[in-house]
Formats: sequence, C-alpha cells, structure tokens
Amino acid sequence: MFILNTIILLFVFSTGGLSSGFFFLLYFVVFALVFVFEPYTIIAFTIGIVLIFIPEAIKGDVVGNFIRLGSIILISPLAFFFGREYKKSGEREDAIESIEKDVKEVIKKEKVNLSKEDLEKLSDVVEETEKLREEE
Repeated sequence: MFILNTIILLFVFSTGGLSSGFFFLLYFVVFALVFVFEPYTIIAFTIGIVLIFIPEAIKGDVVGNFIRLGSIILISPLAFFFGREYKKSGEREDAIESIEKDVKEVIKKEKVNLSKEDLEKLSDVVEETEKLREEE
C-alpha cells in the first residue's frame, strides 16, 4: 500500500499537483486505505494530503483548488463509514465461524454424554450458523 501511495502521489505531483489529471486517483487511495488498514487511518491521510497541498492551493485558482481539497475532505467520511461497516461484517463472519466450530467440537466430544434433545438443539445451532453465513 505504501508503494502504491508513493507512486500515485508522485504522478500527481509530477503532473501538476492540484490541477493534475491524476488527482482523482487520490479518491481511490482514500477508499483503498480503509480496506487495508483501520478506518481511522483515513483521518490521518486526509489531514496529510490537505497539509501537503495547502501551499499550492493558495496560489493560482484558489476557489478551484479548495474545491478539489474539499472533495477529498468530503469523501473521507464516506470512506470511513464504508470501512467501518466492512470491518463489522468481517468480525461478524469470524464470530459465526467460531460459534459453528465450537458447537461442532462439543457435538464431537460429548455426543455420547448428550441427550438426544440437546444433540438436536446443537445441530440446529450449526444449521442456523450455516444459514447466517449464506445470507452474507
């Protein structure tokens, strides 16, 4: 990810900074960071990008430059929320797998000691976890 960020930032700086045709790639970097790192890294990245481009933004077309910087700032919360939801869905999947694995282990180890009714309930739990996994 570091190499990708470096390459994209080099493209942006070498082709005109804020007025670069490659500036839009920073939007994709914002979203890519969320899926690789914690969602809170977006805040640091956005602040860093704004601080880097502020000196250039106050020269030339000030309104257009601040609109470009503002677009990065406005996209950041959206990326943050997408990243947070992505993490939650991954944690949910991990929890489902853990429950299913634990219940199967209990069934395997304690099959002879469990009553038929308890065994059926545990089998129902395994079936429900499989249904939950299919829903995602």
